[in-house]
Amino acid sequence: MASRSSIVSRGFTLIEILVVITIMVLALSITIPAIWTGLSKTRLNAYVRELSATLRFARSQAVTTKSRVSVTLNLDQNSYTLREPVSEKQRLADDQGVRSEEGDGPEVEPEPIGIDFWQERSETLPYDIVGFRQEADKPVVQSGTISINFYPLGNSDGGEVIIQGNRPNFYYLIIIEQITGRVTIHETRTLY
Repeated sequence: MASRSSIVSRGFTLIEILVVITIMVLALSITIPAIWTGLSKTRLNAYVRELSATLRFARSQAVTTKSRVSVTLNLDQNSYTLREPVSEKQRLADDQGVRSEEGDGPEVEPEPIGIDFWQERSETLPYDIVGFRQEADKPVVQSGTISINFYPLGNSDGGEVIIQGNRPNFYYLIIIEQITGRVTIHETRTLY
């Protein structure tokens, strides 16, 4: 019969298992918040870029259609609305439907089109729009609605849209230049 000292142990002791579990819990407690913060910042970046892309699109549409295009920010509801002119062709297609090529229906005379026919698209942001200021040295408007207009020459009303970051004292500034209408994004830790 084999003695107890000659039998080789095949397994882990309770203490070894507890040490491994403790190390795993510590590693997860460090990495999960870092991953969550990274995902939150990625989502915030996407929404900031979406709003700045809308502002760039508004400028492009103003130049292309040779008319004023506006983006209205609702600071109380964290939303924005793009208001752009609609072409005659697009409006007729929307109002009357597309006629068949065969011409088998009665000829429909298009109704007169006014100059002020606009199409609006709205989006709501899940992050706070802190405010808007017309110029860097002006006070920040923190409630109500603000319209940013883009004109046929590419210029704009200008200003800065301020969006709260995912950390305290961290903000995104979407800067709209008045003369060129250029839209840029800046990250900052201080507002004033």
